[in-house]
Amino acid sequence: MKIEMKIEMKIEMKIEMKIEMKIEMKIEMKIQENKEEKNNADDEDNMSIVDMTDSENWPIDKNIIIKTSIVPETIFSLNIYLTLSNALNIFNSLVSMQDKQDFIHEIQKVLNAKVAKNLNNVLPSEINDYNKGRPKITKRRYILGKNRQKRG
Repeated sequence: MKIEMKIEMKIEMKIEMKIEMKIEMKIEMKIQENKEEKNNADDEDNMSIVDMTDSENWPIDKNIIIKTSIVPETIFSLNIYLTLSNALNIFNSLVSMQDKQDFIHEIQKVLNAKVAKNLNNVLPSEINDYNKGRPKITKRRYILGKNRQKRG
């Protein structure tokens, strides 16, 4: 009986230790994930525009991600990088939050216009009930309207 009790106690101790180790591992993993998420969030908050006057500072990938749209490298040249560094200086000089938001909005408008000029980035028109995804001239009523003869 005593041997069986000792064996049972050893088994219980091993099980408890394994459970404790698993719990500790999970807690450590959660803590590590939280730290990584916090670091990623901090990195995104601390992103700044690099001074591009020197070609050594150019990023390897020249695609700049602004929210969800990617601005292709064909749009950017040294002039644009200088413009962005000047824009950063102007942005830092603004005092009120509303002025900063307006400034960002204006820059986004300019960038969107530049993206729209690049035909590789122009998306096709949206398909809806009105246009049914066809160009205007190919709609049935236009074709019939041009071929219809006058009654007389």
